[in-house]
Parts: sequence; C-alpha cells; structure tokens
Amino acid sequence: MEYERFDTDQERIILNKIYKVLGPYTNYFQPSMKLVEKTREGPKVTKTYDEAKTPYRRLLVAGSISRSSEDRLKEEYDSLNPAKLNREIESLRKELYQVYRRKGNETVEETEEDLEYILL
Repeated sequence: MEYERFDTDQERIILNKIYKVLGPYTNYFQPSMKLVEKTREGPKVTKTYDEAKTPYRRLLVAGSISRSSEDRLKEEYDSLNPAKLNREIESLRKELYQVYRRKGNETVEETEEDLEYILL
C-alpha cells in the first residue's frame, strides 16, 4: 500500500474538516469490541471480548458522567444523521484526493483500499 503525504495548507484544512465529521460518526455510530479478558495456557492465548458498542453507548452504560452531560450527549446524538455524516466524509475524502492530484500527483488513482485506509 502506498502512503500519501498531505502537507499543504489546503490539504490540512480538508483533513481537519474530515476529522470534525469523523469524530461524531465514530463515537456515535461505529461500534467496537473491547478486550475483557486475556488468558494464557502455555503457548495458547485466549481472548474474550464484550459485545460491540459505540463509545457513546459505553459511556452511558458506565454511568460515570453527570445527568446534564448525558442529556447534552443524547441531544447531540438525536441531531445526527449517520448517512449524512458518511456522505460528507466521502465528499471530503474525494476533495482531498483532487487537491492531492493537483499538486503534481496526477498519476495517483483512488481505490477502495484508499477509502478503508482513511476511515480506519
């Protein structure tokens, strides 16, 4: 896999926009599994994971935040549209590659692998 270097001011601005949208998308709509236990029996390692939850759901279940913070997060969650966020990320990603190509990298072609790399 080839890595691109986004080092111009215009690319930095677009990357910041991506991160601004990617944060809510990841925290509210991308579940992940967390390691609960790891045991070793000789050379064999067994890992146990909890069920997949979004960081938002984990925070609510933990009960470690104030009621006002919880209400604020629920309000933000209700205002978000995951499909819209995903479309915005995709649009910004395409814009980033267009800017990258214009700075002298016209031979670079976008692939599905590039999308996976940016969203990881």
